[in-house]
Amino acid sequence: MQHHLSTRRLRLTDFLLAGLAIFTLSGCAGVTLRPLAAAPPPTAMPQLAGEPLAAPPTPERVTAPASAVVATPPAATDTPEPAPTLPAVAATGSVVHGGNLRVVPSGAIVGQLCPGDTIGFLTREGEWFHIRLEQTVADCVPDRAPAGTAGWAHQTLLSAPAVTIAEAPAQPISDESGATIAPPADAARAQVTNVVDGDTIDVLIDGREVRIRLIGIDTPETVHPTDPVECFGREASTFARELLTNQRVLLEADPSQGEQDRYGRLLRYVWLSDGRLVNQELIAQGYAFEYTYNTPYAYQTQFKEAQRAAREAQLGLWSPTACNGEQKPAEPTPAVAPPAAPAPTPVPVTPAATVWFSSCRSNPGGAPNAPVTIAGVDKRAEAVVLKNVSSEAINLDGWIMCSIKGGQIHSGIGGVLQPGEQRRFQHVGSNIWNNSEPDPGALYDAEGRLVAYWPD
Repeated sequence: MQHHLSTRRLRLTDFLLAGLAIFTLSGCAGVTLRPLAAAPPPTAMPQLAGEPLAAPPTPERVTAPASAVVATPPAATDTPEPAPTLPAVAATGSVVHGGNLRVVPSGAIVGQLCPGDTIGFLTREGEWFHIRLEQTVADCVPDRAPAGTAGWAHQTLLSAPAVTIAEAPAQPISDESGATIAPPADAARAQVTNVVDGDTIDVLIDGREVRIRLIGIDTPETVHPTDPVECFGREASTFARELLTNQRVLLEADPSQGEQDRYGRLLRYVWLSDGRLVNQELIAQGYAFEYTYNTPYAYQTQFKEAQRAAREAQLGLWSPTACNGEQKPAEPTPAVAPPAAPAPTPVPVTPAATVWFSSCRSNPGGAPNAPVTIAGVDKRAEAVVLKNVSSEAINLDGWIMCSIKGGQIHSGIGGVLQPGEQRRFQHVGSNIWNNSEPDPGALYDAEGRLVAYWPD
């Protein structure tokens, strides 16, 4: 009886447990089941004598609705995103004038560039190039930029043989039959070192720096010692710099015009590597007048035709809103110094007269030695040290440093010299300074005024 009663209680308990399980499953049919961690194996229940255990009910499989399915996020990866890279080097070149490497154009200084450094050109914005310093030469200043440094440098500091600096459309020169004229085979090869103004440049020929006057053109004045700056003179000088700065050119002489002018400048046609004749290009773009001095020259017909076309198209100085083809003083603007005043009438007491550049052979005598002074000349190393003794930054682009004994120009002067800054400028080319005899030096600004004198 006792055993029978226990068995009945056990069956009742099983029935209640089974019913509870079914009720639970049916009430949760709309619920998504989430997998749980594997549970430990259940402990075996003791089997009662004479009564087999009923198999537990099989739970109903529940499927989650489609709206409840959550997309599995992509597996995390430890691979970092690639770092941004600089543009590919478009061309290579070198530094010809020591100067500043900057974070952005006209911005903070990263370090100094030295003449002879090898650079890679990345991009360009106007007169500024984004470069990477590929290889350095011996340090010229303590704060020079190391190899691998990227930054911005002005085009006047750089030599870019594979980069066309000029952005004006080409104007090839042709003969009367329409055939394109090429530079002669005997044209002299030269490296432009300085653009004085629209029709005058300095070049290196076989290591010797000489001044060139372009044949057949006349651009408005900007650096005349007594005349004021003329209308469109600054624009003409800027265009000439865009065409010629640091370019390798071919120089063609013209026997009909003689070898030199009365100032000792070589008279030449200047050809660019892309086949353009610079003399004609300046006329064709409206930056120069055709100019015949005494006798006709080789390309007179082409230059006169280029001027006629520029005048009819009202280009450059022929525009009614510019100079209307007149050679007249430039209009003063807030951003530019007004035209030079006429020379004053002499009075009994006057300051020392300004000395103007004529050639490096003449001894200019005294100088103001300001705002820049010649701190020293290392004649054996062919290097000059200049110091800014003023309270303002001085732009040395276009300045001339002379070896008076040899009558030659010390190349490599350029860049901005900060107040109190002292910088070494290395000459590029063959030796010009005399090591065995006294060889004074003279420094002239871009307008040709004597600034400093160094008595050796």
